[in-house]
Amino acid sequence: MFEHHADEFTVTDLRHTLGEAWRIVRNRRRWLIVPFLLVTSGAFGLSMLWPRSYSVSTSFDRRRDLVLANMGKGWTDAVESVRATMASDLRRPALWISALAALDLPLRNAGRDVPATPIAARRSAYAARLLSEFNVAIDELGTDAERVTLSLSGRDATDYPAVLTRVRDAYIREAQQRMNGVLVEVRDFFEKQAAEAQRKCDAIEQQVAQMICDYPGVDDASAETIQRELQKLHDEDASLRNEINGVEGKIAEARTAYDEATAAKANPTMRAVRPAASQTVVPNPHVARLVADLDTVQRDLSEARQVRRMTEEHPTVIALREKIDAIQIALSKTPATIAVPVASAPPTVQVDAGDDEPLRLQRTLAGLTRRRAALEQRRADVLGRIDALHAEQVEAAAQKPTFASLESQLAAARGEVAVWKQNIEPINRVLTVQHGNRGVLFSIAKNPATVVTPTSPAAKTALTFCLVVGVVVGLASMLLSEVADRSFRSVGQIGKAIGVPVLEAIDEIVTQADRRRKLLQRVVVLPAMYAVLVLTLVGSGALAYRTLTRPAQLRPAIAAAPIIAGQLTFAEPVGDAVTPGHD
Repeated sequence: MFEHHADEFTVTDLRHTLGEAWRIVRNRRRWLIVPFLLVTSGAFGLSMLWPRSYSVSTSFDRRRDLVLANMGKGWTDAVESVRATMASDLRRPALWISALAALDLPLRNAGRDVPATPIAARRSAYAARLLSEFNVAIDELGTDAERVTLSLSGRDATDYPAVLTRVRDAYIREAQQRMNGVLVEVRDFFEKQAAEAQRKCDAIEQQVAQMICDYPGVDDASAETIQRELQKLHDEDASLRNEINGVEGKIAEARTAYDEATAAKANPTMRAVRPAASQTVVPNPHVARLVADLDTVQRDLSEARQVRRMTEEHPTVIALREKIDAIQIALSKTPATIAVPVASAPPTVQVDAGDDEPLRLQRTLAGLTRRRAALEQRRADVLGRIDALHAEQVEAAAQKPTFASLESQLAAARGEVAVWKQNIEPINRVLTVQHGNRGVLFSIAKNPATVVTPTSPAAKTALTFCLVVGVVVGLASMLLSEVADRSFRSVGQIGKAIGVPVLEAIDEIVTQADRRRKLLQRVVVLPAMYAVLVLTLVGSGALAYRTLTRPAQLRPAIAAAPIIAGQLTFAEPVGDAVTPGHD
């Protein structure tokens, strides 16, 4: 067989190219159709071995009730804490194991020739596998609402709806309990801290009360009381001094009259005539001014010590102390009474030397003396009380820094108690709302349904892929057969190959037997073969489509056919703890 040259395949224009392509398709159509039918049918058959993946989902809405949403800020950290840990809470193995235990799963090892495994180990392994196929998605529905979607995707979805329902319901119950539990726990913490702060505050209050009792005047209220008492005592002292001075003047007059009466009694015939006094004894007004100045300076000193918090070393306090000493010295040197001349002398008084006059004057003098003694005793008591109050003021001034420190500690403790207590009331309000089912509400948006159609692979995608594979293999087979064919197709190719001109050519001599054989092949054999291949293609495609859309309907038929059952499977292989799906 001769080889043809490359120039025979040169493309001169588009029409020639399309003509050559159509010639190849027309002459090599069997190499296109037969491989396409065979390969596509085989691909359809192999697609039935493609592992199926199923997906089951359920969703629930979580929103705040209008009562909780309108409570203002309130206490929303409990909701946020539960929301922040939702994904991890839903992935807790204990939650899934409890759900499987409630459903009495897995029980698929019963009646199978598999090693006996403890139910706890099988359940833990099954839960681990489900967790690896589990997914959580959260979609915001508004300011106070969101939708939570739980989904399971795997190769055996027999138990997925029941398991998802159990996990969802268990999580909703736990979430509600956890929100209340978080609020109660936080409230108990605040109450404990408030009680500790209150105990600290009570202890400081006891110390403050004890200092007020031990050091009168250390606080503003008692200092004001002492100051008022001092003012009253100073006023009383001034009044007592004036009254004592008056009594002393009367005593002097009574003593003079008594001496004269006694002398007249000694000489009964004598009538003494003495002029009326041209002067009278009155309280010294300078003493009153000094007392008023002393009271004013003492009030200034008390204000400097109590209100302005000045110490004894302060220049103002020292100056006031010196001024008080100077006034007291001047007061001690100033006479209490002075003699004041009268405007006109009264008529002369005759002194009667009767027997009763000396005795009466003696009784008067004794009464005045007792009165003066009582006044002096009262003044001594007043001065003693004043000294005692001054001593208390000195002690209170010395304890002022300590008392001020205790007051600041007490204010801080009371503020701490208020801070702890102001966080308790919002929690109680939210708990009241929660217990009234007006807090965070859960509602089922979608229940899981029994899945009969796999989510992967998609039927259209798988069948299209099989058809594409068949077309590609058919085209490749056709092109390879064309390239591998080295036979001559025309007389010109023969002439060019041998290098001599061809004068005449005789076509293929076809006998009667050849005609009958080609006719039988063209009318019977090829149509029958094509029909078988097409039927195979259609059957395998229909079976592949059914296994991709409704594989569960074919399981009884596959299980009844041992050969097919040994070749096709639609469930997950048996593992150590998990077996294929329910029959």
